[in-house]
Amino acid sequence: MKNRKGICFLLCLMILAGCNSASSNVLDITEDKAREMIRERHATRHGTVDIISVEHKPDKYIIQWEVDPIREGKDSVNKTSGEVKVIESSRGSCSWK
Repeated sequence: MKNRKGICFLLCLMILAGCNSASSNVLDITEDKAREMIRERHATRHGTVDIISVEHKPDKYIIQWEVDPIREGKDSVNKTSGEVKVIESSRGSCSWK
């Protein structure tokens, strides 16, 4: 009987530890940080970047930006890793899943 209680205790402990670590990674990147990342990414090459809109998805931000009349586009910023992907640009569009 003691073995069953010990096994149940360990099983509950493992489940609680797993749930705690899964929720600790949620939303590491704020909207302001994502905006700044896009500004830095495009401003170094093309001038001042204006953020047109920010769309919130469960795992990423979709940010539409413009560099005066020269260039415009839309990028995705992952909320947990901070990875930036180009969705579309005035130089062409990218298709990704």
